Parts: sequence; structure tokens; C-alpha cells
Amino acid sequence: MKFSPSYILKEDNNELFYYKTINTALCYGVIPIYIDQDGVFHTIFVKGKRKLSFPKGKKENNEMPLQCAIRETREETSLELGKHYTFIRTNKMYYDFLKNNSISTQYFPVKVFDKYTDLQSEDGDEIHSVKWYSEHEIEQLGEDLICNRRKYIFLEYIKEYKSLYAV
Repeated sequence: MKFSPSYILKEDNNELFYYKTINTALCYGVIPIYIDQDGVFHTIFVKGKRKLSFPKGKKENNEMPLQCAIRETREETSLELGKHYTFIRTNKMYYDFLKNNSISTQYFPVKVFDKYTDLQSEDGDEIHSVKWYSEHEIEQLGEDLICNRRKYIFLEYIKEYKSLYAV
């Protein structure tokens, strides 16, 4: 795996941290996280031509991985960095694979401030729906709606978040 330089980011509490990025990935996206007052985790999935997916997309010319993830999140959900969400810490890398086991997409966790923001895609031809799902709903989704890898990514990040933040 080839890594690009790490990015230093600031969390809500202004604590610095970084992400390693996989510069051979084809796409970059986010794992949106919202935690309600009962401690239930939620995420956003978009529905395109196939199965449910996190907001993601292909890198444009000279675009850095995090820039791609930010742009795709705005285009597919209307959420904007700083206004609607912030990047959050992770000690792991989360990614999807192609059939040949090469990495297709790297995902970066983000914390969404308000679940009740109006979600809409700028690209109605590519994205058919944008919707919040609770961790309980995701556990019940069948493989006809979501690939097991994306389900695993979300549920694994919940475990990591709880250990990092003692939730």
C-alpha cells in the first residue's frame, strides 16, 4: 500500500490529529456519524445504481484525498465541512476492495452536528436517495441492499469511537 503525506486536522476540542491516506485508492469518501440523545449511532447512506454506500466519489485532477471526500460529501448530501460536520479521530483505516482485492475507496470518519439537516444530492442522475440509518436499521439490512463490507465498516467504527471516547 502506498501512503500519501498525513494530514493534520483539528477536532471539535482543537486537538490535532492526522489521517494517513492511501494514494492508490480510486475514490474517497466519509463515514458520517451522528449520535442521538439515547446514544444510538446513525450514518448516511446514498443509493445510486446499485447498493447503499457512504458518500464517496472519484478524485478529480490534482485533488487531494480529503478534498475529494469533502467535495463528494457536499455533492451527494449537501453537507458542508465546518457548517454541518467535522472530521473525527480514527486509529484505523477504513476502505472498500475491488474484486481483485485492490483498494477502491478510503473512508474518513466525520461527526455530523445535526441529523435534521435537509439532505439532498446535487446529482439526481447518479444518486437516487440520501437517507439516515440507525445502527439497528443497518444491522437488519440484507445483502441485497448493502454490501457486507460497508455494514462492517460502520459497525467497526462505532466500536472504535466508543473505545476512543469512552462512550
